[in-house]
Amino acid sequence: MEQFLRRLLEKIGAEADSLIGKSVRGLAPESLIPALYQAIELNLAEDKQGVRRVAPGQISLALNYEVHSRVEAETREAVRQELRDTVLSYIHDHRYGLESALVLEIECDPFLRKPFEVRVSRGPSATEVKERWLEARDGRKIMLRFGEPGEHRRLTVGRIKDNDIIIDDPTVSRFHASMTLNQCGEITVSDLGSANGTYINDLRVESSAVLRRGDELTIGSVSFTLMEG
Repeated sequence: MEQFLRRLLEKIGAEADSLIGKSVRGLAPESLIPALYQAIELNLAEDKQGVRRVAPGQISLALNYEVHSRVEAETREAVRQELRDTVLSYIHDHRYGLESALVLEIECDPFLRKPFEVRVSRGPSATEVKERWLEARDGRKIMLRFGEPGEHRRLTVGRIKDNDIIIDDPTVSRFHASMTLNQCGEITVSDLGSANGTYINDLRVESSAVLRRGDELTIGSVSFTLMEG
C-alpha cells in the first residue's frame, strides 16, 4: 500500500515541478505521511470512560492552487483513497479509537503558500448517530439496527424471510448480501455470491466495501440511499 502511495505522491510532485516550474518537494511521502501521523497524534482525545485515546474522524489535505490545478482528478482520488487506508492502518496499529467513520478529503486552498497542509476537525461521534436507514426511490424506508459499534452483528439481505432485510424482487438472490457495523462506525457491505451483484455508487462490490451516508446501494436492480439521523 505504502509503495503505491509513494508512487502516486511522486507523480504529483513530478507533474507540479514540470508544470509550475518550482520545487514542491514538500509533497514527498517522507514529508506528507509523517505530517498526517502528527496531525492525528496532536488531536487525540480520551473516550468518555477515559480509558482509550480516540482519533479525529475528519481529515483534509489542503493543496495550494498551483499543485491542485495541475494534478488530474483521477490521480487525486487515487491518492485520497490510499491516504485514507494508510491513516486507518496507523490508527488501528496504535489501537486508537475513532470518533466517527473516517472521512479524508483533498481540497484546494488558493491562499495556501506551502504545497500542502493537513487539517483536522471533529465530526459527530458514531455513537451519536441515532438512526441509520436505507431509503428507496419510492420513499420506502428500511431501518438498520446494528447495536453498538464493534458488536459485529451481521444483517443479511435477501429475497426470503430468513434474512434480516427482505427485498421481494426477482433480481435479488435468496441470500444476497450482508452488512456489519465496525468499531469505527462504518457500515461494511459484503456480497454473498449473488447472481445479479451488489453495487455501491454503480461500482460492483467484489468482496466487501464501505457504505457511507448518501451512498447509493443497489441490490440486484433495487436501489437505496443510506441515510443517517
